[in-house]
Amino acid sequence: MKREALDWLADNPFYTKRFAFYVGRRCRDTTITALAQELALDWKTVKELDKQYMGEQVRRIGCPAPLVNVRQNQPSKEEIKLRLNRLAPVGRRVEPQI
Repeated sequence: MKREALDWLADNPFYTKRFAFYVGRRCRDTTITALAQELALDWKTVKELDKQYMGEQVRRIGCPAPLVNVRQNQPSKEEIKLRLNRLAPVGRRVEPQI
């Protein structure tokens, strides 16, 4: 026995993609538990439909760009000490150790 694949069905064969997208959009505004009670579904079903929605959103937008290394642009310890010396009074200056 073969099972026909219908492109309008969600990964869960009991629900359409349109309904899965409706659930996903609603999960942005409300909790999974509240939505499950409203739609008379199990919370696990709502969670799976929401995961399908989020996966489709990632597919449409694409992979995010890599994050910039924040530490790369930070000043070294010596630069910090030199900056502090400029601001400190004469008696409280710190000598940089290089």
